Formats: sequence, structure tokens, C-alpha cells
Amino acid sequence: MTALTYTILTDPVSLEASAAWRSATSKGTVYLVVTNPGRVVDWSQIEVNVPLGNDVGDLTRTARSMSGASTSIR
Repeated sequence: MTALTYTILTDPVSLEASAAWRSATSKGTVYLVVTNPGRVVDWSQIEVNVPLGNDVGDLTRTARSMSGASTSIR
């Protein structure tokens, strides 16, 4: 049984890649929602790796434009 489950949501729902010829960059928000579907689980951290660079699978070019926050609902 999986202890934690996760869902990734985006705003806007369909993120748009920035075009190289445009002066404005495309912006959006990615939410990682982690839930506990069953038993109590003790944990001290959750690590998230974000692909950076100019390749097709990368989320953004650099981490400078990124920020993070966490909330806990009990």
C-alpha cells in the first residue's frame, strides 16, 4: 500500500511554452499536492526535483524565477 499519494496541478491548466521569438515569457504555477489516503505516516521532508535547462523536458531555464511554499492541513 502506498503511504502518500501526489497530484500535480497547473495554472493555467495547460502550461504554454515560451517561444524563442517572443519577448515576453510564458508564466504559470505548478502545484504539487501530497495526501495521505490512509494510515498516519511520519515524515520530515519531501524532496522535489525540477528539470532546469533548455531541453524539451525542462520546466524552466533557471531557478531564479521559481519560488516555493508549503502548507499543512490536519
